[in-house]
Amino acid sequence: PRSTTVARVKLDTEISLKLSEREREARATQSREIQELVKAALKKRSKDRWKDRWKEGTKGAHSRSLQPRLQARIPRLHKGLRKPQSAMIIQLRTGKIGFRSFLYHRKVPGVEDPNCSCGNGAEMTVKHVLLDCRDWKDLREQALEGQDRRSLERLLSTRKGCLAAARMVQQ
Repeated sequence: PRSTTVARVKLDTEISLKLSEREREARATQSREIQELVKAALKKRSKDRWKDRWKEGTKGAHSRSLQPRLQARIPRLHKGLRKPQSAMIIQLRTGKIGFRSFLYHRKVPGVEDPNCSCGNGAEMTVKHVLLDCRDWKDLREQALEGQDRRSLERLLSTRKGCLAAARMVQQ
């Protein structure tokens, strides 16, 4: 009798502990699942907000003209490149480069107008230099030979085009 009661209490305690352990494990699993769901929802919301800012933002117009919608392939343009090459490609694709138009609009001292020195009245922009400028014509013909130069978007959307344009501008 007393030993049976003690054995029964031990058994009940053991069963309670195992149940509590299973409950804790179940709660932990449920908690991890909830955390994963919240994390996924936050990630999606952030990505959606970023896409909206990309479409409707006032900054980054030059980049948006080259890439109207976000594309996963763009970072691959930089894979395996050295920092100077990658930096130049970023500057060309964003339009944030030391050409007169960019410098003038940033009010850099000594830059009195945004126009190119070629004399056709066009602002010295990435598009002008890579596609139209008379002063860069010979270098452009040599450096961009075999590249699709029908538009800036076509030229700067491929790795070969980006590298050729970067080499041209760095010469």
